[in-house]
Formats: sequence, structure tokens, C-alpha cells
Amino acid sequence: MILLQIIKAIYLSNLFYGACAVLLNIETCMILKLPIDLKLNICIFSAVTAYYLYCYLSEDNNSPENDRAVYYVKYRKPILILFILCCFIGLFMLVQILRERHPDYYHISIIFWLFLITSILISVFYTGLHIKLFRRISLRNFGVLKPFFIALVWASLVSFTAPLFSTFSDLKPNVLALLIIFFNNLIFISILDILFDNKDVASDKENGIYTLNVRLNKSTLMTSVIVPLILVQLISQLILFKVFHISMEKNLLAFFLMSIYYLLMIKRQSLSSSLQWTDYIWIDMFMILKSLTGIAIFIN
Repeated sequence: MILLQIIKAIYLSNLFYGACAVLLNIETCMILKLPIDLKLNICIFSAVTAYYLYCYLSEDNNSPENDRAVYYVKYRKPILILFILCCFIGLFMLVQILRERHPDYYHISIIFWLFLITSILISVFYTGLHIKLFRRISLRNFGVLKPFFIALVWASLVSFTAPLFSTFSDLKPNVLALLIIFFNNLIFISILDILFDNKDVASDKENGIYTLNVRLNKSTLMTSVIVPLILVQLISQLILFKVFHISMEKNLLAFFLMSIYYLLMIKRQSLSSSLQWTDYIWIDMFMILKSLTGIAIFIN
């Protein structure tokens, strides 16, 4: 089917991740009543797509069982062109944003800059950038913390970028509110990362990376890690809605929808170790569902 091939191309070329980041950023804007900035969203989309393109282009895994590895071998030249284009567009937009809004940055709490800078450093040391020194201290080797490092980068990006790069003359978001949004995103993305990480169990074992998925059997991982994290995320969501005075009806609706999403995710994925893209796209789809739910709840 042509439609399936288009979806596969969007997903495996990481344009899908760029779209997820933009939607989660828009959700943050809706919660904080910030304007939706086209330049900033283009910058986020390009940066996230380029980052994941780099990660997968630099991988040595050429297993015929791995859909993404096969795709990157087959379409390496177009993917390289896409990577260069995303880098150029992202940097161009970033320069434009910095030139337009640099006076506002003096009024921003240093805590947000620390989170953003920390997330950038984590993303650098996570990939290793094929630099010998960096690869020795690659954060991927800290197996148990691996999903939480990824979640920290994503949560920082989609929670703090909008308030950092928006005009602060009219609105200064509450620090506590921003930290709740960050924590909510952190737990949510950690859950997805743990589920997603199960497809890497074989390669992680081979490379001596002892992730939660490697250390624990599926039932223990589900009952001792994933279910408690789901409960924490749902509670943090209730607190978030309470802080922003969301009506009880909307609060219960969001709680109900998120609970259904989690049940569907667990049932559909079942901690699958498949390397077929059609099996693990379902995990990433929940970023879109979560962001659309938030946008719908907070829209005027």
C-alpha cells in the first residue's frame, strides 16, 4: 500500500519524532497560554529530526531483521541529504530567534537554562559523537538509567523551550507550574522509553549494557516499574490540572483517556522484542495521543 509506505518513510526517517516534539511543545504552549511560534516549532522539528538521523546513520547495526537498519542502508544518500537540510534549517531558524529575542533572556530564571544545557550535554554524551573520549563515557553504558536520560532530554526540550524562547515581556510562567509540566513529561516519556527499549535487549546483552529490560523479566518489569510509573504520571497529571484550575469534567476525561492509552499500549506492545517498525511505532504514537489530549483539554 502506498499509504503504508509513506507512513514507513515518515517514521523511519525520523520526521515522525520531529512532529512528536512539535506537538508536545504546542501542548506546553497551550497549558501556559503562550503563543504558538512557527519559527520555534520549525527549529524544534529540524533539530529533533537531525539528531535522530545522526544517531541512526552512525549505528553499525546492519541486521536484516532490523527494519530501520535495512532502510538506512537502502536510502542512505537521501537520508544524508535530509540530515544536512534539517541541520541548515534548524540553525537558520535558531539564529533568527536569537537575533529577535536576545533582550528577553536576561529575565529568564537560571534554572531553565540549567535544564536545557544539561539536556544538550546528555544528548551529546549519549551518542558519543564517534569521538573516542566521549565513547568511553557514553551514557548508553549506564544501562538502568538509559531510558531516563532520554526522557530528561525530551522533557526539557518540550517543557522549557517554549517559555525560554518566547517573549517574556508579557508573560512569565510560574516556575512551579513549569516544573510540574516537566515532571509529567519526564515520567510519561520514561515509560515509553522502557517499553521501546525492549527491542534492544539482545544487542544490549551482547554489548554488556544492563538495562532494566535486561535485568528484569517481563512480568517483574511491568509490575515493579511500568505500572508504578504510570500511576505516578496520572497523579502528576491530576496535580497539573488542579494547578491550572481545569474543570472536574475535563480532568476526569483526560484521566480516563490517558488510562485507556496506557492499557492499549501495554496490550498492543506487550513488551515485544520485535525489530519490525510496525510493532514499535505504536509506542511512539502515544506521544501524539498524549499531546493532542493536552491540547484539546487546554484549548479555549
